[in-house]
Amino acid sequence: MAYTHNWTHQDANGHVAIGDRIYAVDSTEIRDAADRRLRVMFNPTGKWPIPSTAAVGAVIDDQNMVKVRDGFLAAVPLWGYFAGESSWWQLYTLRAWLYPVAGPDEDKWITSGSQANMVNFFSALNGGAGWTGSVGVGSAVKAVHVNEPRDAAALLSRGRFVLRVGDGGEARASSGDLPGGLWYPPAVLRDGSREMHSWFGGQVWMWKPDGAGGWFGTRGQSVTVRSTSKIRLKPLGTNVKLRLYHSAAPLAEGEFTWAEGQAATGQHIADFDLTDNTWTEWSSPAFVALLQQMADGAAEPSFKIAPNEQTGWPDDPTHIQVEVVVAFDLNSPPL
Repeated sequence: MAYTHNWTHQDANGHVAIGDRIYAVDSTEIRDAADRRLRVMFNPTGKWPIPSTAAVGAVIDDQNMVKVRDGFLAAVPLWGYFAGESSWWQLYTLRAWLYPVAGPDEDKWITSGSQANMVNFFSALNGGAGWTGSVGVGSAVKAVHVNEPRDAAALLSRGRFVLRVGDGGEARASSGDLPGGLWYPPAVLRDGSREMHSWFGGQVWMWKPDGAGGWFGTRGQSVTVRSTSKIRLKPLGTNVKLRLYHSAAPLAEGEFTWAEGQAATGQHIADFDLTDNTWTEWSSPAFVALLQQMADGAAEPSFKIAPNEQTGWPDDPTHIQVEVVVAFDLNSPPL
């Protein structure tokens, strides 16, 4: 597990001891940890930001712990993943937490439900089916009410985004003019008779503004992209030889077309020789480094595919299913 404890008051296990005084900072720190995980998962159920009434020198409001518990639980998907859509339904992401402890369950999806081949959140947290001990109005805040959310922060410290073009909306390219009808996604960069088509265009799947001067997703949350990250491609209809580019041209949410002068902003990444109806998986240290820049907000989160200039492109338009799998660990600090 890459996550390390970094609380103001803690023992070797990152806990406060039974009988220890619970400080205001103990409450606000676990609130901040829960907020961070809600932001990474694009604020499911709208729980971010978690309110807190904790103040230095004040008695800790028992309702703070209720709100923190609710925040952590809201960040855990019932089915093992959150399905996030952009303003175009054909582009979407699957966002999941991965079990970060070495062993047979490592990297399985974490769920608040009971899906097979996944790790149940509470089973991993405390071996039960819910939080330990009730926290209600007028009840005392105990060490376990602080320690379990701290353990939850450690448990929810590894994630995976599966970024893909949805069913019925595969990336498509051809060597000629656009055929009739709508293309999904309609991101076309023309170079003479050639066309380059984007998928995941714009700031919609790795991060997006939170409306308060920050970001939802990985940007600003201090993550390390893992070496298991990769790209997957599968043509439907014919074998395809293509090139993959990173698009440095900024595209805002809902914007899918580059201006003609932006063609030169594409940086060549790799060449592929794809077999019809077969997934090809690929990664490299340079590709992982680029995903890290994207996750940090230092590079535009957008790619392009194009015909290989030496081999050309099939005469008929070709659908290509594309996925980018971004696995990451939350750095600590912060919490």
